Amino acid sequence: MAEQRENNIAPKGMRRWIKVVFALSLSLNFLVIAAVGAMTLRFGDDKERHARGGSNAFTLIRALPAEDRRAMRNMHDRQRPDHGMTRKQHSEALLELLQSSPFDRGAFEDLLTRQMREGGERMRQGAVALADVISEMSDAERAAYVEDIIRINTRRDRRSH
Repeated sequence: MAEQRENNIAPKGMRRWIKVVFALSLSLNFLVIAAVGAMTLRFGDDKERHARGGSNAFTLIRALPAEDRRAMRNMHDRQRPDHGMTRKQHSEALLELLQSSPFDRGAFEDLLTRQMREGGERMRQGAVALADVISEMSDAERAAYVEDIIRINTRRDRRSH
């Protein structure tokens, strides 16, 4: 009887497939948390929405005339360094780290930090490109631009109620 119990006991440590399932589950939890956070930002209470006003970068870009958006995108593409990893490369590296045994926490944190740094740099460059486009507008064009931002925000606020 004692021999039978010893045979039924699983070996110590997690099996490889359990680690993979755990890593995938953890990744899915991060995605759910990110989605909830994004929804909270997007559909937060009215006080937050009105406080943000036209400062949302997407609204500022959407309000630009098509030719200005195209010019801004071209400026942004020319300024973007080629030394960064593509989204696909980031994704593959992330999956490789999650599947490695033992899990390399330092490399995982470094990869996420690199993604945040590169994303922040792209946002900074986008802000510079947007400022370049707006600074080239005349006062009348800028006034029309402000009206477009207000129109977009009003339409968005009506849809969200």
